[in-house]
Amino acid sequence: MSIFEYVMVLLSVVLGLALTQLLINLADLLRAGERVRWSLTYATWMLLTLALVLDMWTSLWLLHEQPRWNIGVLVFVLFQCSSIFLLAHLMTPHGTGEGGTDLWEFHLANRRLYLAPVIAYDLAGIVMNLLVLPASALVSLSTWMFVVPVTILLMLAWWLPWTWLQRAATGAMLLAMLTYFAFFFSSIG
Repeated sequence: MSIFEYVMVLLSVVLGLALTQLLINLADLLRAGERVRWSLTYATWMLLTLALVLDMWTSLWLLHEQPRWNIGVLVFVLFQCSSIFLLAHLMTPHGTGEGGTDLWEFHLANRRLYLAPVIAYDLAGIVMNLLVLPASALVSLSTWMFVVPVTILLMLAWWLPWTWLQRAATGAMLLAMLTYFAFFFSSIG
């Protein structure tokens, strides 16, 4: 077993838990049926959480040839995986109650809880892209074209509850992720 495979076991467990939390959240919301008032913004964040799991998992492949992992890189990458888990867990409404759950209202009330891990993930991604991953023009380009502008927009959305800003930040993140996958990770290997 290579060091990469050994490290991937730990990271895969955390990413698997994030994916599990996301699917449990979706199942609970679907089970609540009519007691849930859906929000396109919230549903997009669910999709983005899945995209972040895939992003982290595919990005880790870029480190598969690294012969040694120092503890700093391991902790750093574990932090990123843990941020995704926190996002998946913190965006989960607990119980729909008799009055039901309005997912737009839930987003506005709880966005700071679950946007904070996204912002942390993005900031860690900037550092990882610039200092840890193998140097390439594509990694650098993706950092400056996608990660930095979206992170700034997410920070504003964390701070300000304006409806148009919440939707713009979510839309920008979705567009960035779709573009990122189309250009940089259309295949693995």
